[in-house]
Parts: sequence; structure tokens; C-alpha cells
Amino acid sequence: MTAADYVKLYHGINVPRFTQQESQWVLFGGGFIATPVTEYSNTRHAMYSGYSFSERWKFYENLINFCKARGKEKGSGLKWSNGPNIVCSWLPMHGFTRKDMQNSIEGKASPAVLTQMIQVVSYWVSYQSLIEGKAMSTVPQYVNDYLGVDCNGFVGNYLKAKYPGVKCKHSTPEEQYLVWGKYGGTIRKSPAGLAADDVIVFDGHIAVINKVILATEKEALVEVSESRTRKMKKGGPQTNPWWIRHKAGVFELVDRDLEVKGICRIGGMD
Repeated sequence: MTAADYVKLYHGINVPRFTQQESQWVLFGGGFIATPVTEYSNTRHAMYSGYSFSERWKFYENLINFCKARGKEKGSGLKWSNGPNIVCSWLPMHGFTRKDMQNSIEGKASPAVLTQMIQVVSYWVSYQSLIEGKAMSTVPQYVNDYLGVDCNGFVGNYLKAKYPGVKCKHSTPEEQYLVWGKYGGTIRKSPAGLAADDVIVFDGHIAVINKVILATEKEALVEVSESRTRKMKKGGPQTNPWWIRHKAGVFELVDRDLEVKGICRIGGMD
């Protein structure tokens, strides 16, 4: 798996469409809905949709209360635990937790966790529209408005999925990667030494090299995978080509206004 492949996992999410059967409950049976996650989201900023984190947290609380209420009803297809876990009987929802839901809202979830989260959203939308008779937006619209992944979430989840032995996780601060690169890893000194999965640490941002296309001692053309800026429509997970230059001992991405603090490879990746 490459970093670009991991981007495609976010973009390729599909979840069940739920339909009303003979009883009052909404059950799987309506095919699938394409629900790509293409936005940037974290706790500090509003998403491109304009929804602040507090508004997205209210959305999370509504889903929690919905699951709790349905879990008390016999035959609903959902089991509720008062502990940290929400356990749903519809595949592949077994073991989905409240923390997974929080990570989805906070921009820290993996593609697998977001798939489960969006399945809950799909169930909620179907129930509200078919059983309660409420006017609802589409599932993809709720995904675009409320769900996404931030830069740390993307890089941490990708590296942990590919290299289980690494210390990083979805919430690891970008500066920590340089510390691990210095102690137990590798700090890159020139473009000629760059390799796939090297971590690019910016001032306030983080990304990963997907592929080195060509490289010399002074510059390299690479593909960079990242979850990028809430200010861009469809800014979230993406892969793009960039030129990297090395001047006076410092890396820079050409035509990119963020300062590069360093490029490294952390322990556990080889």
C-alpha cells in the first residue's frame, strides 16, 4: 500500500442504504451509497462547509442519543453499552466505539473507522426520513458537512496501518516526527536521499512523500500525499506532484508558502 492508495481509501468509502421492511425498523437492503471523505476537519477550525467544531460536536451528540434510544428498543438491530462502546449488530459494525465516533468528528479517523461512522449516519438518515417522516439531507451531504480528516490524522493513520511498529498515531504532533527522526530514525539532508513514506514536517502541517519521481543533490520532483487545508473546496486527502529544493541547508516546496521544518523517516518504518 502506498500513501496515494490510502488517499483512495478515504475517497472510495461506500456504505449501506437502509430501507423500511415489514416491521417499523430500518434494515439493510437498499444497496450502497458512495460517500467519499474529501474534506479537511479538525477541532480548531470550521470546515469548508462553514460548520464549526462545536456545531459538529452537536451532530455527534445527536447520533449518540439516537443510538442510545434505538439500542433500548427490541429488534432495532442496535445494541448499546453504557460504557465506552457502541456495539451494532449490522455488519461490519461490531466493536464500533464512542471514541471512534469522536475521532471521526475530530478529523482523526482512519478510512475503516469513517466507514463505520458513515454507516451510523446512513442508518440515522434512513430512520429519520422513513420512520419519523422528517426532511433530511443526503448521506453524502452530511459527510461533506461534518466529517473529514486532518493532516496529523491522515499521516498517523497511514503510517500505523503500513508500519505497525511505529510509535506515531492519529494525534501525534508534527514536531514529534522530527524528534523521532533524530533519535532512532533518519533526518534527510538532501533531495537525493528522499524516499517514499518520508515525512515532510511543515510549520503547522505534515505530509508524506508518496513517490520520488526524480532526484538530484539540489532538487527532487515528488508526489506528496496529505490532508490539506480547510480553505480549499475538496481540500482534504489528496496526492499532488511538487518540486522540493534544498538551499542553504533548508528544504522548500516550490510555490508552497509553508515553511518546511524538516524531512525525516522515523524508527519502525524499515
